[in-house]
Amino acid sequence: MSISQARPRPQLTTLGLLAILGLASSLVAQDAGQEIVDANQNLRQRVTATMAKASRAAGVAILPDNLVIGSRNDVLVVSAPIDGVSKLADGELERGAKLMFVFISPPEGIELARGFYTVKLIRHRTQRGAWLAQLLDAKGAVVRELGATVTTDDNPLPEGRIVVTIDISKSHFKLDIHFRRSSVEITFED
Repeated sequence: MSISQARPRPQLTTLGLLAILGLASSLVAQDAGQEIVDANQNLRQRVTATMAKASRAAGVAILPDNLVIGSRNDVLVVSAPIDGVSKLADGELERGAKLMFVFISPPEGIELARGFYTVKLIRHRTQRGAWLAQLLDAKGAVVRELGATVTTDDNPLPEGRIVVTIDISKSHFKLDIHFRRSSVEITFED
């Protein structure tokens, strides 16, 4: 005759349940985080392809690896430096230089049509020491001029390195590009 012993059933303790739920929550968070990473990658690929196509139509080549996207519910700005900007010699800015290719969907109050623009930096014609950023359409026509701030950095970036930033606030947005010893800031305000 065989005697079988009943095995005790494992009991799920509160601590055990919390551990399982914590693991599940962590896995859900990781999955959600991966979804955001994947969505960002897809967005960047599509935006980069669109920017490359539009920049070719405008006759400029961009550096897609330096593309920056800034958004808020009422504004979208995409900016990419123009190929060769990091090699501009100090004096070349003085003669005028194309720096960035941008897509701007501005908020209400900023008088600018949504679209693609080449940003060209020039010296102001009448104000000594002042700079202007010209927004050029695909045909090269000046659509708008904005004041620009140009500074020289004491610690230059290594040749080939470019830093592009977009700052969006309630009443304005700014585009910045830093290369070699130069920093250029352009502010769009209502």
